[in-house]
Amino acid sequence: MAQPLRIKKRKYFLMAADQGRKVVARGIIVYARPNERMGTRVGFTVTKKIGNAVVRNRLRRRLREVVRLSQEMDHMENFDIVIIGRQSAVDKPFTALQDDFSFVLRHLRKAHPVSEDKSSVPDKPQDDT
Repeated sequence: MAQPLRIKKRKYFLMAADQGRKVVARGIIVYARPNERMGTRVGFTVTKKIGNAVVRNRLRRRLREVVRLSQEMDHMENFDIVIIGRQSAVDKPFTALQDDFSFVLRHLRKAHPVSEDKSSVPDKPQDDT
């Protein structure tokens, strides 16, 4: 899967929070909702309560890397995903953040199952002549 697109506009963050499914892990909160566009989009946010700009930007960079390395994102097609960093994520080891993200994606896949075998559905009827 290609790198997911980024959500940058407030409108899409709010749509994910209002219409999406919320899953909470120790270090992150994730809102996800199916979108009408092709492809997965991911947005990252960390509130000022977490720390100064250096701390917030470092956490955002770590979360972006968790998403980039996640192989489970391949199963999340056509979703808007908003990831909110929590205070406990600041000092968490990177592998623990990866575990949190895997936990969240497993719960989201249960809520929005995707058919694994897309090849069994033919594109158009075949003519046997």
